[in-house]
This record gives sequence, structure tokens and C-alpha cells, in this order.
Amino acid sequence: MSDSESIFYPCVQFVAEGTGWITDKLLDEIEYEVTLLILQQLRDSKPNWDEGEPHGCCPNPFRKFRSVVLYTMLPYDKTIWAQTKDPLWWCFTIFTMIPVYGCLQFSYMLNYLMSDREDEYQLVNFILVFKAGVFISQGLIAAMIGAAQYYFCSNKASHSCDSGGPGQTPLFDIDMGFFVLQIFLLWHAAWALPYSAKKGTVTLKKRSGAHTAVDDEVEEKDCCGYTTHPSRGGSIHGFVIYDAVIFFICLALIGYAATQIDPTDSDQKWRFQATVFWTRTLYGIFSLPFFLLSLGAALFTHAVPTAYNENGMLMPYLSQEEMFAKRAQKLAGATVTPVSGVGDHEAPLRP
Repeated sequence: MSDSESIFYPCVQFVAEGTGWITDKLLDEIEYEVTLLILQQLRDSKPNWDEGEPHGCCPNPFRKFRSVVLYTMLPYDKTIWAQTKDPLWWCFTIFTMIPVYGCLQFSYMLNYLMSDREDEYQLVNFILVFKAGVFISQGLIAAMIGAAQYYFCSNKASHSCDSGGPGQTPLFDIDMGFFVLQIFLLWHAAWALPYSAKKGTVTLKKRSGAHTAVDDEVEEKDCCGYTTHPSRGGSIHGFVIYDAVIFFICLALIGYAATQIDPTDSDQKWRFQATVFWTRTLYGIFSLPFFLLSLGAALFTHAVPTAYNENGMLMPYLSQEEMFAKRAQKLAGATVTPVSGVGDHEAPLRP
């Protein structure tokens, strides 16, 4: 083997082994989904969802508010194009796009607190939507905005970075507080995944002696005697561990900066805030793996898409054909029973 070949051989071997691992992982995930589709056609089953009852404003107006918000933002029977015709959708969406005063962070927290946290897909959806949004808004966009702010504030006879530089937006401290709280909610969602249920699918009748990837789902008992399913959430658990490592590295960087810059000194506070801004940007850029995972979320998490009906109850996310059938039957005065949740389509990840 020549010297040039010996240099490149480890790289080629690494790529070959990585490609083989990815291929095996994809085949395992596809086998699970295909097995589930076949079993749902062959075995008796019962739906895991409940349509619920309409809620009035009395005696609990919050339940009515929750139903309206969830059905407006995450309807099980509307496409994103149909949602744009709803004025309420525009009001809620515009509010979530306000980048200051903690509006964005508050809207994500409110969405998590109102959502059904007993459903696997809702937990996975919260994690992936939040982290994908962090990569785009706090990573890429924040890096461009911060670079532009530095360019304009420093190219002056006397710099104005203490008032117009990165991290000098109104209520920046509150934004950061909400941001950290969101990360803790993300970890809570990951912790709750083993306790979650697949409310968008059906429960298959067990058969003695059957051994498939679906039948052999592991069940365990926690220290308090509650049943857990460690496989719920699929591959997302490893990503959350990776996120925790990155978070604590960034936290250590901010702690080190606090020892070098006095954040209580009015003349140096802007430098510390700029450091926090760029550390958050670094954290956002390292959220790229979650963004890539969100592109194939259904395959790698096995979470069955769910969304909300008018009563604020989880339902299987309807396919486009089912939406058209529901609309036609609604005009004819009939009702539609969802037959989704068998993994034959994928709902888009939406906040």
C-alpha cells in the first residue's frame, strides 16, 4: 500500500462503515413500519382516540380557549392552505413570530402546556419543531443579524455596540430566561416519552406465540410501578442526550465569560450580553441534527401523526383524500369516522 493510499484508507473505511450502519438502520425502521401496516389489516383492533364533547365557556373558560387555540393551530382535518383562510390562525401565527419581549418563547410554552402530553407524537412534535426552529431562528438567522449589527455598530468614529450590538434588544434577559425554560420543557417532553401512548393509531389484538417487531415492544416498570415503553420516541432519545451535552458546554462558556467580564458593571454589561447572544447562536447552529431528523421524523420515531378536533381532543391526522371526503360528507350532513393512524401518510411538523 502506497503512502497516499494509507492516508485515505481510514477515511474510506469510516465512510463505508457509516454508510453500512445507516443502511441497516433504515432497513430496520422500514421493516417496523411495513410490519405494522400488515398487522393492522390482519388483526382485530380498537381505536385509541376519543372525539370528546364540545366545551362551553362556563364553568371553565380555559377549556374552551384551549380547544379553540389547538384546533386553530393544529387541526386534524385541515391543510395549511385551509388554515390561512382563518383570521384567528393569522393572529396566533403573527404573535409567535414576534422575536422580542419573549413572545416567541411564551407561545411555545403555552402550546406545550395546552397540548396532550400523554401522546407520543405531540411530545416528539414539540421537540422537533422547537429544535428545528432554534436552528433556523437562533442559529442561522441570529448569526446573520449579529454579524450585521457588529458591522454597523463598529464602523463608526465611536462605536455604538453597547446600544445597537448583538444582545442589546429590549428585555434580552427575559428572552434568555424563557429560552432556557423552553429547553427544560424539551427535556421534560423527552422524559415523558416512555410513559406516552400512541393515540393516533389502533391497539392490535395480541396473539400468543407471535413475534414481530411490533409484538415484541419492550414494557418495563419504573421505580413507582408505572408501565413504561423505552422504545417510544425511537431515535430521538440519543439526540436529546446530545442536546444536553451541547447545552452544558454553552453554559460553561457563559460561566467562564462571567469570570472575565463583570455583568454587573454597566460599562461591561453589553460585552457579556453579546457573549450570551453568540453562545446561544452557537447552541442554535448545533441544533442542525434535529432539523435533519425532522425531515424523516415518522420513519425514525415511529410516532403516528395526531392533531386536534373542535373539542380539543386528539385525532389521527387525516390524509388529503380523507379531508376531501369529510368536507363532502359534512356538506351532505353526514359525519366522518377517521380511518387514519395506520402509518400510510405523514403529517407535516407544525408549531
